[in-house]
Amino acid sequence: MLRPHVDLLPRWILLICLLILVFSGGRILPSCAMIGAPTGGARDTIPPQIVGEEPPNLSVAFVDGEKAFSFSGNRIEIEFDEYIVLRDALNQIYISPPTEEDLKTELRGKTLRIELPDSLEPFTTYTINFGKSITDLTEGNIQKRYKYVFSTGAFIDSLYVTGIVNDGFLNEAVKDLPVVLYEIDSVDQPIDSLPLLERPSYYAVSGEDGSFRIDYVKSGSFLVFAFEDKNSDFLYNPGIERFAFHAGLVSSDSLPEVDLRTSTEKRPPQLRQGLHPKWGRISFPFSGEVDRISVEGPVPADTAFRESVIRSSSNRDTIHLFFNNFSRDSLQFYLTINDTVLDTALVLMRSYDPPKPAYRLSATPFLHPGDSLFLFGERPFRLVKPDLTIFRESDTLGMRPGQVDEYLFKHDLAIRYEEKSSSKLVIYPNQIEALGGIMNEDTLTFEWKTQNDEDYAELILQVDTDWEAPFVFELLRDGREVFERYSFTSDWKYRLTHIEAGRYNARLLEDLDGNGQWTPGSWFDRRQPERYFFYEEAITVKANWELETVWKVLEQAFHQHDASDSTHTHDGFED
Repeated sequence: MLRPHVDLLPRWILLICLLILVFSGGRILPSCAMIGAPTGGARDTIPPQIVGEEPPNLSVAFVDGEKAFSFSGNRIEIEFDEYIVLRDALNQIYISPPTEEDLKTELRGKTLRIELPDSLEPFTTYTINFGKSITDLTEGNIQKRYKYVFSTGAFIDSLYVTGIVNDGFLNEAVKDLPVVLYEIDSVDQPIDSLPLLERPSYYAVSGEDGSFRIDYVKSGSFLVFAFEDKNSDFLYNPGIERFAFHAGLVSSDSLPEVDLRTSTEKRPPQLRQGLHPKWGRISFPFSGEVDRISVEGPVPADTAFRESVIRSSSNRDTIHLFFNNFSRDSLQFYLTINDTVLDTALVLMRSYDPPKPAYRLSATPFLHPGDSLFLFGERPFRLVKPDLTIFRESDTLGMRPGQVDEYLFKHDLAIRYEEKSSSKLVIYPNQIEALGGIMNEDTLTFEWKTQNDEDYAELILQVDTDWEAPFVFELLRDGREVFERYSFTSDWKYRLTHIEAGRYNARLLEDLDGNGQWTPGSWFDRRQPERYFFYEEAITVKANWELETVWKVLEQAFHQHDASDSTHTHDGFED
């Protein structure tokens, strides 16, 4: 009688293990029946490679009027040298020009099958872009550059559009940004809604250096657009996605080269739910930047709510209302935003313990010539006892600053620079009152220092431009903090005294709207982002030195970072 097959399985495994033991020289091997990926060795960094295509890439449908190939059920097969994984195929794999139906994909072993829709247009060159969908099975290496191109006509369209994508603020290359073309059939065709509602006709992705090339384009006129496509829907989402566009239409027949500068479009601010996140503070968050706001309320009045101070967040998308007290469970406010938008906010109030606000000095740790000493607070505050006590070296000094009875986030203490000294400010208990009746319970001590004149440098700045416009020159400390800012309209020269030794950077804003700050682009207003020109070298100043820097800015060299003609003269001296 035959035994069931399942009972024979352990004998086969035992036999295999015995054979392995014999041929291994008697050494016992662990996990003789375990199968796994090999370990050790160099990590595989090579993406999957294409070893076969059917029909071949760049195939045409007709040769000398005869049918050159026919898809078997409108199918393309692409064979790779290893097993692959398709990631987010529905969004990453895209055919241009777009078809009415989506492509259908299927993996069989190392072969990718693509079912083409029935809606292919005759005599048209199609490009299948795979985005970042193709990765190998083990390491996830991405095949980024592969495209499959075919024509339903007798030739492959050979025109192209090239260009570069730069960040509109930093003027640096932007990589991995989709750049698309929308075909424009007539000069009367509306284009406002194209990026928002229509899928593009062609697309490519910018490389490491920001450059892009859209190949296999047919003859015609196109709108060139770029956007982040965070939703992977090939539709532009204003105010959410970084974008760029070319100012006019381009003709593919001229093989155009296009410069694109990215920014994020400002959205009209929309009020979200008002919050009471902390004691004595109400926050109004917005979906966009708020330039101007007025707050009326609470309505109806709350007898305990008598004083308030408004402050904006650093990125101007949240307005904070600091107040003294409340008695109602909810408060309603009327907000006028940017002079035009009126909104109503109902805020549910909560109970918190009063905070202990922190305070700091503007000198960190040095007070420089020409500066005044400011006291900053986390909440609006005032000096209820304005007589200050200052200890400088072995002396005890008194100071009574003016205008300190108003609730502000910073107060000028009217303390000026004194050469080479160490000073200490002592604020005694109950001398400061934060809004809401919060007194300082402890003694607060603040220290600062000053230096000698020879510890500073003198910097002479000259900016020569070959065109006139409203400009804003900015000197940055350590490449981050704006140290000085000056506005002018033509060649400009300025002498800065008492500059701290260190490294500085300079940039020049072409302030076309005259608002004193960089303005991003707008697709709806057809406005490009304002241009920033960057001084390519760091400006290094040393103590007790005079440095003169001349920056010749050429408008035509905007994207050529090494083309600004800059000359320097250095006159150093020591006493």
